Amino acid sequence: MILRHLFSPLNNTRLSHLCGPTDAHLRSIEVALQVKIAHRHEQFKVDGTKAQAKRGMELLQALYELAARPIEAATVQLMLAGDGAMDSADHPTLQTRRSDLRARTPNQALYLDNIANQDITFGIGPAGTGKTYLRSAAHRPDPPSRGSRRTAWLFAG
Repeated sequence: MILRHLFSPLNNTRLSHLCGPTDAHLRSIEVALQVKIAHRHEQFKVDGTKAQAKRGMELLQALYELAARPIEAATVQLMLAGDGAMDSADHPTLQTRRSDLRARTPNQALYLDNIANQDITFGIGPAGTGKTYLRSAAHRPDPPSRGSRRTAWLFAG
């Protein structure tokens, strides 16, 4: 399926920030979503399966909103990692001061589920993936009671 979009009003600075240096942001989206993106000035075309093309176009529109300033490659990767299917009620949610705290990826949802349901959970992965943050937010100390479980956190590094 081919989706087309015309970004208006024409703003070459925003378009440059959207595409990234030598179209690096567009290539990242193409690889991650398995779509083809073509553009000429403000006219963009996304070609791929219906779901992926739609997600790619939504991502381009969201990035265009952020494109008043240069967009970091990490921002594009974070937006690609965010999964709309994660909003469903069958994934754990955390009660914190932030109302929008939720798992952003299927692996984060699995991690939160394991923290809640297992006695021991190991979080292993690269820096910046949310391991410590999610662990801290998921830990809600209850008043000690007879037979309650104790929680110990071990950090390696």
